[in-house]
Amino acid sequence: MADHIRYLSANSPFVISCIPNAGIPENVGGHAHYKLTPMELRMALMHFVEDLGVQVIGGCCGTRPDHIQQLAELSTTLTPKERPVRQGSGEWAVGSGEKAPTPDSRLPTPRPALSYTPSAASIYSAQPYDQDNSFLIIGERLNASGSKKCRDLLNAEDWDGLVSLAKEQVREGAHILDVNVDYVGRDGVRDMREVVSRLVTNVTLPLMLDSTEWEKMEAGLKVAGGKCLLNSTNYEDGEERFLKVLALAKQYGAGVVVGTIDEEGMARTAEKKFAIAQRAYRHALEFGIPAYEIFFDPLALPISTGIEEDRANGRATIEAIRQMRAQLPGCHILLGVSNISFGLSPATRIVLNSMFLHEATEAGMDGAIVSASKILPLAKIDPAHQAVCLDLIYDRRRFDGDVCIYDPLTELTKLFEGVSAKDARASRAATADLPLEERLKQHIIDGERMGMDDLLKQAMTQYPPLHIINTFLLDGMKVVGELFGSGQMQLPFVLQSAETM
Repeated sequence: MADHIRYLSANSPFVISCIPNAGIPENVGGHAHYKLTPMELRMALMHFVEDLGVQVIGGCCGTRPDHIQQLAELSTTLTPKERPVRQGSGEWAVGSGEKAPTPDSRLPTPRPALSYTPSAASIYSAQPYDQDNSFLIIGERLNASGSKKCRDLLNAEDWDGLVSLAKEQVREGAHILDVNVDYVGRDGVRDMREVVSRLVTNVTLPLMLDSTEWEKMEAGLKVAGGKCLLNSTNYEDGEERFLKVLALAKQYGAGVVVGTIDEEGMARTAEKKFAIAQRAYRHALEFGIPAYEIFFDPLALPISTGIEEDRANGRATIEAIRQMRAQLPGCHILLGVSNISFGLSPATRIVLNSMFLHEATEAGMDGAIVSASKILPLAKIDPAHQAVCLDLIYDRRRFDGDVCIYDPLTELTKLFEGVSAKDARASRAATADLPLEERLKQHIIDGERMGMDDLLKQAMTQYPPLHIINTFLLDGMKVVGELFGSGQMQLPFVLQSAETM
């Protein structure tokens, strides 16, 4: 018990109570016998109070009146060790919701701040919202609204198949799994309960419960251990539904995603997106939701339709992210990235989504709902393709009078005409024309195992094995480290390179 209390003392802002048994029970004559004496119990709890800051003590199984008498006497003489609270939480040693203690109180006034890492959690582990040298990857494939495979599995009530789909995303490098069972004609509350109850024991990642109906979110929260995210709430139906989801988040200790929609509809301009976020930020803080539990989704809209009013969607989203990051301190920002390329070919979507993801991250986005297997690190995208994608994202068309002489949307579709998604994911480098040593290095950078055995056999006719490893292969990993450190390569791709190595 001591190690657990020591951890709670250092990391929890809440009051800690310790009410132990009188030792571990032993079987004596067919009955439970507790051998810890009143004085031994007193000495153990004295240590917890004085050295670890425990504030409530008592006795459970096996304790008798003389045990409790010792603890009652102890409580009149001890002062709990000072313990920290979360930075800026406003909580005091007497407990949440009470006034700060007076100077003559036996409890400290106030406690110093502790270092808290905002995170989501499963029953197995926590996942920090802030990822080192990466963004928070939220797997998007468990979404009946957007994935035909997920929808078919849900209709068939193939719960094991849905769990397998979740596990695939774990292997791809997701940090959190989005779960959406919204499908017309089905009992969404039951579906959410059935899916989440299986995921929490079979998948190690935290969950984002995704629905337009708060009842479905609550059904998931009731069976999900750990700490979830709720996706999402907005002002489309006024403040009542918005506040209902905040109440769920507060009741169950969840983070909450806020979409930039109000009573007038979905925001399209950067100014409107920011105004809605600012309104929600104020409401959430007043409601008691900490800033670090708020995720804003500026709602990426397609830039792929060719419709004039859609041309500015990419630029508006990027600018909204910049404003939110600059003016709404402590919050997080995420996007459903794949919306941006709706309707384009799979190969085109992979590259455009990857470029938009990079631009959004540079602007201040720190989370994305994506399929990690369908994005590319910047280093694997041809510079010419990058340039056209950026021209499309920022609407850099060129005109001669009223005539458009350069349309990046048209150019991008031409570039990927007849290109498969597999080809789009391939390295930009024409490795076949490179020297053997450079090909080995490039395979490590790309995380490409196919063809590696043949290259190694060829290399071993010229170099000792250790020379190959320490020179060519490690040179590749060095480049991977540099790309990761500069933000040009995300963690899933680093892991692919490491596995190839």
